[in-house]
Amino acid sequence: ACKVWPRGKLPPGYRDPVHSEAPALIISGGLDPVTLPRWGEEAARYLPNSLHVVIPKGGHPFAGLLGCVDNLMAEFISKGSIAGLDTSCTGQIRRPPFVLPSAAAKP
Repeated sequence: ACKVWPRGKLPPGYRDPVHSEAPALIISGGLDPVTLPRWGEEAARYLPNSLHVVIPKGGHPFAGLLGCVDNLMAEFISKGSIAGLDTSCTGQIRRPPFVLPSAAAKP
């Protein structure tokens, strides 16, 4: 199938990192098995006006963690800057408990 699959030519530099001076808020989950926090750190290397926030107990989705994360994103957008963002709430985030189905739910 690969022989007949259409392919285009990528321009030179296509895979080079993006460099930008624009403010950037990068949020990673410390327990994310998909996009590890090290990838956020790698992106931050090329974005000098960025802040990389790792949610220690966060996974890939932020379900159940949104109060703090939502407020942080809203503050960033409102300010248009990473200066003075309060990230202290991230250390207090707890993952929702893992719940097994009750015995009554078994067939």
